[in-house]
Amino acid sequence: MGRVSTAMHYAEQALRLAQMIGDADGEMSWLSELGTLCGLVGENDQALARFQQALALARGAASSPWHQETILGNLGNFYLTLGEIAEARKCFEEALPLAQEIQDRAGQCALTDGLATTYAETGDRLRAAELYQQALVLARQIPDRRREASLLSNLGTILLAMSDLESAIANQEQALTIFTNLDDLRSASMVLNALGNAYLAGGDLDQALTLYRRAVDVARESEDWRSEATGSWNLGMLLGQQGNFQDAVGFLRRAVAMEQIHGHSNAPVHAAVLNQVEALLEESSEA
Repeated sequence: MGRVSTAMHYAEQALRLAQMIGDADGEMSWLSELGTLCGLVGENDQALARFQQALALARGAASSPWHQETILGNLGNFYLTLGEIAEARKCFEEALPLAQEIQDRAGQCALTDGLATTYAETGDRLRAAELYQQALVLARQIPDRRREASLLSNLGTILLAMSDLESAIANQEQALTIFTNLDDLRSASMVLNALGNAYLAGGDLDQALTLYRRAVDVARESEDWRSEATGSWNLGMLLGQQGNFQDAVGFLRRAVAMEQIHGHSNAPVHAAVLNQVEALLEESSEA
């Protein structure tokens, strides 16, 4: 949080300077940047105001397709974090033709990725898969290996939901290879969790356990509490299903503790499940 606050301080100074010297491009860029930073610290009303100010400039006298595209993309991502999927989709759909007009391939890729996510969030898996595949082609053309890996993983998750287990695993394994080669441990940990989910869906419990354990180890190495909590929860639930309540409770407690410390929305529900598993452990110990 401290780093974001510091970044906001400098961004405010840069914005004032841009306004003072009449630098319209700089003003639009710093307004958009402040919108993103405000969103990171939960100042959502202020974030929206900054984005709207930036967009008004980009559409007005300082008309700039590139700025419009960039600001709309940032605003779309902001709406995604708020769960306002319809608003996010509007932003991405408005921005995409602008990116195509100025032949911004990286922008097209990011916007198509965001648009795919809106369809995934509303359950339109087929459309989401089509868009992720389109974005994947663009990522490979650029090339952008990190974006490619992220898209492969997103596509793998959608394909698993569509019961295409073989393709889901293949996509996640490709994503894992790329992230590992990039030494991106945090992303690799998330993919290991997703890959574990795919093997679990296919009934390979031993492989799922192995992958969840690897996910936890890699998350700890990269100090990524979210992925560690996810992996610990996955491990605990699977061990509990196998009747190993002793080990299950240890992993579930670890997951819930991290979620509570960081105020994760899953914490209350997971804490209730943990209580149930602890009761089962007590019953098994008394038997």
